[in-house]
Amino acid sequence: MSDEKNPLLSILIPTKNRSSTAIICVVEATKVGSPEEVEIVIQDCSDNNILEQLLYEVNLFGRVHYYRTERPVSMVENWNIGTSRLHGEFVTIIGDDDAVYPSIINVARWAKKNNFKAVKQKKYDFFGWPDLFDKTLAEKFIYHDFTGKYDLVNVLDLLTKFSKTGDEYPTFPMVYHNLIRRSVLEDIHDKTGVYFDGVSPDIYSAYAIAAIIDNFIVLDYPFTIVGASKNSNTNRTKVGDGHMHFNEFENYKFTTLSPETWGLYGSNSDSMIKAFINIGRKDLLTNIDITRVFARTIVAEPSRTIEHSKKYLLAVSSFGRNKVLSYTLLWLNIIAKYLLVYLRKLTRTKPVILNASKSRVASIEEAIHMQMDLLERRGIVLGGR
Repeated sequence: MSDEKNPLLSILIPTKNRSSTAIICVVEATKVGSPEEVEIVIQDCSDNNILEQLLYEVNLFGRVHYYRTERPVSMVENWNIGTSRLHGEFVTIIGDDDAVYPSIINVARWAKKNNFKAVKQKKYDFFGWPDLFDKTLAEKFIYHDFTGKYDLVNVLDLLTKFSKTGDEYPTFPMVYHNLIRRSVLEDIHDKTGVYFDGVSPDIYSAYAIAAIIDNFIVLDYPFTIVGASKNSNTNRTKVGDGHMHFNEFENYKFTTLSPETWGLYGSNSDSMIKAFINIGRKDLLTNIDITRVFARTIVAEPSRTIEHSKKYLLAVSSFGRNKVLSYTLLWLNIIAKYLLVYLRKLTRTKPVILNASKSRVASIEEAIHMQMDLLERRGIVLGGR
């Protein structure tokens, strides 16, 4: 299934200080396929070597490629280092509390046969680890029924519609939890000198990949699980510790078009903007709703209103826009956002996950077994139209 030199699939697991979940993630990855077909790379930047010891204990050092960077690095740098070590024709990156289904190898074989550059999952399964802060999701497996069908999607149409703030990144085939031909990532590296930039490598990759390919596949078929545990960035945000992720970045420079904030409203936009600038697609910058980006940042950080307003005026000036009119629009947006926040408080309801099932499971291994058993019993044919 792969050529004489390279495996068909590379699974990269960047990790930091989460050895208890990482070791389970690695064990499940080894069940996907043989070493000749599936390469598993662990890029560890933990403060200790506990994961390395665990790998020895379960006799996996002969199966996986383990690397540890002892100097402090950011999440983005760790992803860059790990990606530089990959050899597979196709690549997926998962977190150390996520998992891959064994079905991912079938997707890689299918993608190679059809010469696809990028395959995006239509829906993502989710597992909440027992230590998750949100107890409504702890030990819960949220999974979807799948058809095996796919759609070929034109990238340009989507970039016009979904590059307003950077929050729309799940629309695109980011390398995180999707399947990307490694040659696409190498093209990005050749153009920019890095695989990832910004403060969120998943968001950056979504827009960088979209900016250099013509189309991609959206596949209604499961091949990974998104996990959330106590020390995940998802959980950190919930408990107010999101700053721990951003503390890893030293001397970070925001683009001229985004607010200088670690808040998601600003940092998401910054990662998208850096992707467009680095790739050389400045034409895509005109799609960004800068007024909305700055307005919602000011609402989220009212104590920095003057600072963000000054940066906003610099940003609109770079597009040659009228400052008075732009400033007026900014405050109209701010007022509208305050009203929206108030209305949401009045009508607050629990989010509904459409077309999904929820089961209580004790482990991510059990979740994998459940979904794979469902696929086997259903007899779903991959790639059906």
